[in-house]
Amino acid sequence: MRKQINQNNDQLDQQAVKKLFEVAGVAAQKKQLDSFLKGLLTNSEQLMLGRRLLVAELLLSGQTQAEIIYKYKISPNTVWRINKWLIAEFPEYGLVLKEAFATKKAHNRAERMSSFDSLTFAKLKKRYPGHFLLFNLADRRLKK
Repeated sequence: MRKQINQNNDQLDQQAVKKLFEVAGVAAQKKQLDSFLKGLLTNSEQLMLGRRLLVAELLLSGQTQAEIIYKYKISPNTVWRINKWLIAEFPEYGLVLKEAFATKKAHNRAERMSSFDSLTFAKLKKRYPGHFLLFNLADRRLKK
């Protein structure tokens, strides 16, 4: 069902794109966007979009195009095109990605901080009761 964009009816194309965004919006609201995209896109399309987002994140983080091209072995044209999207053609693209990556960073920080919580004395006593037998007995005695 592969068709060139210019071979189709413009009105039908607009309806198809509108329907795609409508369904994706509903899936995102129901937190089912992952399964929706996995079912909708082929593996190569998922990889292609994921790599574009990765390159966009790297560009937004301040890496140069040359560094990205060398490190990830991506075509210079692809990196240039993504940079062009971020700057000129679709500034909203850059804004949405900045917001998404900021949310991701905040979430990662919260995860890192929660891992320290498991190292507290109370958590260790609960996790290894045999090692802290005397402490646990003393705590029970003091509570009574």
